[in-house]
Amino acid sequence: MLPDDPSLEEDVLRFAPGLLDRILDPGTALSAEQVASSLMPSFVEAASASARGEPYVVLYRRLMAIEQLGFLDPFLRRVVASRLPRRKVRSVALRLVTESADRLPVKVGIALLGICARRQDERILLTIARHAEFTDYAGMAITNAFGSRDDVLWELAKVTQGWGRIALVQQLASTQRPEIKDWILRESGRDHLLLGGASLIAAETSDLRKMLSADEIDDELCVAAGAILQTLIEDRGYSARDSIDDYADAPAAIGLFLDHLGHRPERLEFIQPLMTIIDYLELRGGIDRNMSPKFREKLVKKVAGRPLVGWTEGERARAATLARWVIRRPGWRPAIEDGLRSSDRWVFYLAVHAAMRLGDDVFPVLLERLRQDPYGDEIMWHDAARSADEAGFDDLLEVAFTRLSDHRPHEGWVFPMWLSAILDGLERFPGKGWPLIREGLTSDVMMERRFGINGMWTFGGTPWPREAITLVAALSRSDPDEYNRERAAELLEDHGYPGRVSTP
Repeated sequence: MLPDDPSLEEDVLRFAPGLLDRILDPGTALSAEQVASSLMPSFVEAASASARGEPYVVLYRRLMAIEQLGFLDPFLRRVVASRLPRRKVRSVALRLVTESADRLPVKVGIALLGICARRQDERILLTIARHAEFTDYAGMAITNAFGSRDDVLWELAKVTQGWGRIALVQQLASTQRPEIKDWILRESGRDHLLLGGASLIAAETSDLRKMLSADEIDDELCVAAGAILQTLIEDRGYSARDSIDDYADAPAAIGLFLDHLGHRPERLEFIQPLMTIIDYLELRGGIDRNMSPKFREKLVKKVAGRPLVGWTEGERARAATLARWVIRRPGWRPAIEDGLRSSDRWVFYLAVHAAMRLGDDVFPVLLERLRQDPYGDEIMWHDAARSADEAGFDDLLEVAFTRLSDHRPHEGWVFPMWLSAILDGLERFPGKGWPLIREGLTSDVMMERRFGINGMWTFGGTPWPREAITLVAALSRSDPDEYNRERAAELLEDHGYPGRVSTP
């Protein structure tokens, strides 16, 4: 955690380190110039005072009042144009980086080091870059201060995770080093977050088409290629993301990938990319099957039937025929059956999702796994809830009651994935699950009470059990968690029970 992070007990939204800067509006160009201009007098005074005393405190306070980061580039241009002595700018920058208790001043200090750092400062930048909140800034500062440093950025990318790693790969997009290109390609097959944030870079920087042009490729490369192509296809539904439509070599790369699958042993890792390619080529969109059904339906409508960029009709039809031939090979079924018997969670996950893509009923095997271990892989709960029919969902609720009734303390602020899966199922079958919901409403665990409140929302127009009104009303008055109190009161109001809130 950083010093300005909310404590784990605080019920506030949190973002993965480095993510917030990517989704916040940086502001207009005019506002950025205005903020940069207004900040300069305070910065000049702080630099003239050698970063000591009241001028630095004033600068720090001014920085803390800034809400958007779009000012950073125009501010740096003004610092360069000011012709302040480099050593004085560096003095302020180092203090911001090494002494600040808040992230924005640290980011400003890192950016300043990009225009004034000395060689010995690289160690500081490399150290702070290992936190994903600052990786992007530190990588840019290293490049700005010391020139192209692909070797340094690559070594840093190997030891960072999350959005910081994505930022470094994006900075390495123009690398000419074959070993770095190969690493980006293969690492994208292993790191799903990197795959989601840099799939087009992986395809283009590593020259995926050329790599697939070899007569023989190894399994790791083939798995990575499939994952990249699948992600690029699935991203067609998101207008803000790079997708297969932006990849000029898509037809050739997909064709070569299918050629390799045609003579390779069947592996579970290949089924989902293959089925996604089939959906794409047959103009059904290729949208991710693992997302929320409601959201997926919207994306499918958005892309289904959209012309495929870069393909002739003849090329599309031939590739679709080849893909269908590959998926009909007899070896896929034994691979899935072996995977469904595996004790390895990842292999089991691959088998379940492969079977789902082929239209198999996987609920019985999921239910049996959850009965054996209700505390196992939480993704399994989502798969079970989505694949259950009404009778099967009743069986799943029994397993859920077994787990919830333990009332194990919940660590962290994120709503538990397994309870979210049950809520999704309750929305499909309104009015079900009252014993489980009641267990949540009366729990000592805050997140379980939240589940109970949310569970009552899924009743829709179905009449409530008589006891539910009393329990929800009690939570609206006295739940220790403010959000739970507000949510319970809204629930009562929405269902026409405002007068019952004060019922003892």
